[in-house]
Amino acid sequence: MSECPAWTDKQLNAALGAWAELKHDAMPKQPVAIEAGGEGGLSEVVLEEQPQGFVEPSPEVFKRLRELVSAERAALSEAKFLSKESNERLGAFGALLDMVTRLERKQSTGQSFTRGEVE
Repeated sequence: MSECPAWTDKQLNAALGAWAELKHDAMPKQPVAIEAGGEGGLSEVVLEEQPQGFVEPSPEVFKRLRELVSAERAALSEAKFLSKESNERLGAFGALLDMVTRLERKQSTGQSFTRGEVE
């Protein structure tokens, strides 16, 4: 199968797609917005200030992931399989979920993120 022309074409396509994606990600970009012109045309306008951050508005996902972290910690602890490293990792992931939840709430009310929250 890997010797047929269709396979070679598929591999070349995948390689070119990966290269294009990497090239696109590595290029420095000036933030632009596209807006409708008065005569019905579209034009690009350079943005003066780039948005500081964005959190996907999925509070239910964050809530369920947080519950999963808590349940996993409890199950591992009860079974006496919760190592110090696992406990620290679960704690860090839980803290990250708490932070994302807090940022999502802040974003949904129109508040801007602070510099510390973005970094």
